Amino acid sequence: MPRIKPEQFAETVNKYLEEYAKDVDETMAKVVTETALDAEQKLHSAGDFNGTKYKRSWDTQINRKRLYIEARVYNKKGQLTHLLEHGHVLARGGRIIGESPEFKHIEPINDEAQKKVEEELIKKL
Repeated sequence: MPRIKPEQFAETVNKYLEEYAKDVDETMAKVVTETALDAEQKLHSAGDFNGTKYKRSWDTQINRKRLYIEARVYNKKGQLTHLLEHGHVLARGGRIIGESPEFKHIEPINDEAQKKVEEELIKKL
């Protein structure tokens, strides 16, 4: 670190803090994007049910604003995700004939992605 004069101290500290903030922002964007795309790929192959259209309809949306980055992995067949994840009642002609089993395939991948983002950020920063 070069020698600085006392009157330049504030400028120098601000310069280093801005560089660090830029590095943190770039690292966070990279980690969040990679994790979201990885989660999408895992959801394409998740589940033990035969829904190829459902499995192919996973997509990732990344919103980068000035102060934060947000990644959302979603299925274009929105209501179906809830029914598969939590199960539902089967009805025929207004009569309840049974229940559909739960296919917990989103929650484990979501938990894994959140943990991965946290661990990667701690490791890289």
